[in-house]
Amino acid sequence: MILADTTFLIDLLNGRRNAIELVKKLKGYKIVTSSINVFEVMLGLNLMKVKSEERIEKFMNLINNLDILPFDFECCDISSKITSNLIKTGEKIDDLDGLIAGIMLNNDCFEIVTNDTHFSRIKGIKAIKY
Repeated sequence: MILADTTFLIDLLNGRRNAIELVKKLKGYKIVTSSINVFEVMLGLNLMKVKSEERIEKFMNLINNLDILPFDFECCDISSKITSNLIKTGEKIDDLDGLIAGIMLNNDCFEIVTNDTHFSRIKGIKAIKY
């Protein structure tokens, strides 16, 4: 199972060739995302100066093909431990990325497709760059 991070979802939404090519290479793998990633993309879409119902519909079509992992109490516990450990070592990450990492580990998901480098600092998670 591989989690599609927000950067990857946005690049797919925008039709970026490198993201589309990676999807083809990952054929056969179960690709999921998290409720936090969906929130981040929807926030960006709703903040656009010119709100595009077409882009929102395109995003909804994209995520309708993915399982969306929820954020629950167990994820909260794992996320807080990940984030606090990174803060203690001076490697703080964005709070939402800490939540995503907790969701991943709680669901036995150990790989994330992203252009962000900070996920590689989290023990047990492999970042797949594209």
